[in-house]
Amino acid sequence: MIHFARAALALAAALTFSLPSFGQTPSTHRMGTLAHAPVAAPPPDGSVTRAVQRYKTPDPNKDWLAAWTEYTYPDCTPDGPGQWSYSNATTNTGQISQGTIQGTLANGDCPGKTFTFASIYYKWTAHNNHSVMVNAAGPTDRFTATWIPPTNDVSQEKYTFTLTVPVVRPKGEYAHFTNWDPAAPYLGATAVYWMTLKCCAPSGANGAAGDGGGDSDSKFDFSGEQLEEEITAVTPNKPECAAGWPPEGHTSVGAGNKWGVDHVGWNACAGPAVARCAKIAPCSFTFTQEMRIRSPADSGYTKYSTNTQGSTIEAGTIGPAPNTNKVTQGNVTSYRGGAVAPPNNVTTNLAMCPNLAAVKCTP
Repeated sequence: MIHFARAALALAAALTFSLPSFGQTPSTHRMGTLAHAPVAAPPPDGSVTRAVQRYKTPDPNKDWLAAWTEYTYPDCTPDGPGQWSYSNATTNTGQISQGTIQGTLANGDCPGKTFTFASIYYKWTAHNNHSVMVNAAGPTDRFTATWIPPTNDVSQEKYTFTLTVPVVRPKGEYAHFTNWDPAAPYLGATAVYWMTLKCCAPSGANGAAGDGGGDSDSKFDFSGEQLEEEITAVTPNKPECAAGWPPEGHTSVGAGNKWGVDHVGWNACAGPAVARCAKIAPCSFTFTQEMRIRSPADSGYTKYSTNTQGSTIEAGTIGPAPNTNKVTQGNVTSYRGGAVAPPNNVTTNLAMCPNLAAVKCTP
C-alpha cells in the first residue's frame, strides 16, 4: 500500500508538471512557410505554376519554389526544417534539388525569430522546347513533391509544381545547295536544298549566355518540331513564263536542326523544253516563301523566316532542222535565300518529254 501511494503521487507530479499554469497558452506544434517565399501554402488542389529562366542555377536565397519549417508555439522552439520528398531528381527537362534557408515565418508567429526552412528548387536544363503539355505560357515541365515535417504532429504538404520557360524560335535558317535532281519530272532542271535553323529568337528567350544559353546557343535542339511553308507570291519575268507551285507544305526538323529537301526549279519537260521550243526563253520566276514553326508547347504555327527564291531558264539552243527529236539544250539556274546553285546544262528531247509531240520545235 505504501508503494502504491508513492507511485500515485509520482504520477500526479508528472501530470501537473506537463500542464500549463493558469492563464498560459498550451504549447502546440505548428508549421509555417518562409516569409516572402515565391510560393506560400499550396492551394486546395496543391497545384502551383511558376515561370523560370532557362539554365539559371537557382539562387538559394531567392529562387526557392517553397520552404517550410516546424516549430513549437508559443515558446517558438524550432522542431526542425524537415525535408522534401520526390520520386526523381531529374525531370522531363530539368533538375530538382533541395536545401535549407534561414528566415522568419510568413504567418506572423514569433516575430523576429529566425528559423531554418527546408527549401526546394528547380533548374531548367534542356536546350529544347520539349513540353509535357500544350501551353501558351511556353514549354512546360511538371513534378510533384511533398514536404515531410520532422515530427508527426503536423501534416505533410504535397505540391504539384508546373514550371514554364519562354518558347525559343529560330532567328532564321541557312540554305545549302546539294545537287540538281536527276529524277523525273525534274531531269536536272530543279536544284535541291537543305536548310539548317539558326538559334535563337526572340532575344533573351533562351536565357543568358553566362548560364550556357543566349541568342547564339549552338546546343539548342529544334529536332522534332513541325514546319509549315507557304508560297505567298510568285512573280514571272513575263506572263508566258508563269510557273505553278504548291501553295504550302509541311515537314519536321531533323537531327542537327536540319530540314529538307526544298526544290527550286522546273519540271524539265514543261519548263525548259517548252520554253525553248516555243522561243519564249529566257524565262524566270521569283517567289516569296514564308516559313513557320510549331513547338510541342504551341497550338499553332509562328513565322520565323521569309525568304526569296527563284530560277531561270536561259535561252539555250534548239537542235538543227528538222529536229524531229525536238532536242533543246541550255543552262538552268537556281537560288534559295543566300544559297546559289551552279548553273546546270539541261538537255531535253521528245523521247524524254512526250508532251513535245504537240509543240513545234525548230530553229
